Amino acid sequence: MNMFTRPSGGAGLVAGADFESTWTPKKEEDHLYDNDGYGYDFVLVFDPRDDFVPNPRVSATCGEALSADAKDMLKKMIQFELQLRAFWSAERDEIFVKVRAPLHVIERVADLIDMTLEVDPVELKKLTVSGTRGDDGGWRVEPIFINEDPMYCQYTPFEFIYGVYDTDEERKRLFKKKLRSPPGGRDHPFTGCVRLKLMQEIFTNRHLLGFNLNHIRNNQGQPGEKNPGLKQYFPLHNDHKVRELENKWIKWYKLPWTEEPFDDIKEYFGEQIGLYFVFLNHYLIWLTVPAVAGLGVQFNVLGTMNTQAEGVPPFIVLVSCWCILMLEFWKRKEVDTAMKWGTRGFRVSRERPGFRGVDIKSYIDGESILYYPPNEKFQKVVRSSIIIFTSVMLVLAVVGSIFAFRYALLISGNSLAEEYAPVAASVLNAISIQVLNYFYGSLADALTEEENHRTFDEFENALIFKLFAFQFVNSYSSFFYIAFLQQGIEGDCGTATCMDALATNMATIFTVALSVGNVVEVVLPLLSAHYKVKALMDKMESQGVEYISLCEFQAMQEEYDASSGTMDDYLELTVQFGFVVLFAAALPAAPFMAWISNYFEYRFDAIKLIKVLQRPMPRPAETIGSWLVIFQTLSIVAVVTNAGLMCFTFEDIWDIEWTVEGRLWTFIIFQYFVFVCMYVLELAVPDIADDTETQIQRQEFLSRRVINQEADDDDDFNEARVYNEEQADGKLHDLLEAQDVQDEDRIDFDNIKEYLPLARAESMTMTRPAGGGHRNNLGEPLMLA
Repeated sequence: MNMFTRPSGGAGLVAGADFESTWTPKKEEDHLYDNDGYGYDFVLVFDPRDDFVPNPRVSATCGEALSADAKDMLKKMIQFELQLRAFWSAERDEIFVKVRAPLHVIERVADLIDMTLEVDPVELKKLTVSGTRGDDGGWRVEPIFINEDPMYCQYTPFEFIYGVYDTDEERKRLFKKKLRSPPGGRDHPFTGCVRLKLMQEIFTNRHLLGFNLNHIRNNQGQPGEKNPGLKQYFPLHNDHKVRELENKWIKWYKLPWTEEPFDDIKEYFGEQIGLYFVFLNHYLIWLTVPAVAGLGVQFNVLGTMNTQAEGVPPFIVLVSCWCILMLEFWKRKEVDTAMKWGTRGFRVSRERPGFRGVDIKSYIDGESILYYPPNEKFQKVVRSSIIIFTSVMLVLAVVGSIFAFRYALLISGNSLAEEYAPVAASVLNAISIQVLNYFYGSLADALTEEENHRTFDEFENALIFKLFAFQFVNSYSSFFYIAFLQQGIEGDCGTATCMDALATNMATIFTVALSVGNVVEVVLPLLSAHYKVKALMDKMESQGVEYISLCEFQAMQEEYDASSGTMDDYLELTVQFGFVVLFAAALPAAPFMAWISNYFEYRFDAIKLIKVLQRPMPRPAETIGSWLVIFQTLSIVAVVTNAGLMCFTFEDIWDIEWTVEGRLWTFIIFQYFVFVCMYVLELAVPDIADDTETQIQRQEFLSRRVINQEADDDDDFNEARVYNEEQADGKLHDLLEAQDVQDEDRIDFDNIKEYLPLARAESMTMTRPAGGGHRNNLGEPLMLA
């Protein structure tokens, strides 16, 4: 049997759209897009039940292969009015069930959970200036006229205003219609990112479906609730939006200070990933200053063959002040971004999918919750701390053994060994850093997972502490030893000056770190994805297959790690930032090297998200969290380390001979002079821009007085399910009668080469197939979001 089989007929199956109609021809599926502007958002992938034996003579239905628990899960989804489509994989070894929530269900859930959405400026202004009257004819909210003169604020009073969604018809028209349906359809505010958040709420809120899909997938359901063969579930990439985003975003010739599609990134991937790219772009722009200055100083060092060139001390002051300015202006940008994206005041309190516990009735409100004893968690945190401390001691032992080996080479009497001893030690240190980081990363993940933190916020903070504490010691301990201890312990540094040894160590380790980081995070994933697509193309060509289901193609992609999210990316940036600022005097070219690396990483990270990974589940975020504290800490430590280099490691400063007392006083005066400069700069740059502060006050005022003028107390989770048992059974029967192999949303063989990770998105050929609906040349709807 061929791996890929062309489906017969072309009919699909939808449950929940219309109780009287179960089979849905292609033109009726297009009706979903024409009405709501979107199609299926999620896919569930099931393994057939263990005792299922296919009949080679008769094509089995999906229902014959699914377990009873899987059918019960799908039945509950149907009761909630979710629309499903089931079909077999190409080799009939997996069952795919696509899921969408129709618009009225999306609206209902948004109302139930009081979701905050952006308000239409035009509608809000109309409501504000006209006022609102109560049932008695008197003013509930009198007309309000806000000064719109741009000299007072760059923002208009009614933009970037957010309010709690409500299904009341008068309230619904207030919200910004971000998704435009084809003519005759309904425009609405529920973009793909918003729908995915609401779908996640449906899947994980036991009040809605009666189960938590994350717990079931991780075998952590309620007593008697087990995994029904659910292999994976993930949000579907929107092929049209991906191509649109790719054409805007992945442009190699664009410089970082040109306009970037951050709002589009946020609308597709969510605020957390969007904020990471805003920060990376901000860091890259600001890195230009020390990169250019450092390159000039590095040429001065090379030209004079002196690591203590005259340009180095001013460069140290520049880098120290640059740190503060970069972070202060980031805080302003962070607040401004949160204001525009409606995430002000947001905190990550959602329960993690991996949280384990016993299902009990809450001792606060009587609701069903997972309980984990605090004393057990405390014991595991203590055990983790002991293991972390032991790991740090191991790093120091490895570094010590490397320098012992280096010292042995220096006193060996072999001229060749003596000459290359510093380089050999630096190479060994660079290798040990990468190896230890690799093993420790897995250890830190396992320890934090074992601690069993309930929320994403708790989990991330615990993991950040472990990772950075280890990375700091592992990455920088050799520099501290060379700069401040080696001469006192060994008598000399094995080179003309200790600054020469420090520069050699810095250049070697930083180059290796950048190279290995880019290979592991960029090159290997891209190559792996490239060869997966090539192998798929070869198999399709050899078997004469014309297309593959988009769902099955995306199921082959690497899953985005939701537990770590952008953590690895921020960790890489903080370690890189440490190399740039902690020992700026040793390698002034480090900022330039970091600039080049980040320029390419910005684009490659985009390619990974668009073409290599499954679509991430969007997560809100107001700030970059604890990472800002780490950047600020490194900035302060950098002043001390660079002052120490200049005063104790430099043999002389500007050809002036210094006594020990003179060096000590210079160290104290210099670092406090820089601290004062940093403090003045911090005071001079407010954390929030005046215009942003004004708009935040407008948000609070308009939300309180105009948008949320009525209490919303009619939400009832118990009314969430719509279909009764008999109706749901009928729809489930129709759904599981599907025998289709693959699906109508597909990638044609002629176009699959465009899914190679480094291929450019071609311009879309817009066609309208015979079945109706607006689709592109890949058979995908045009108006998806």
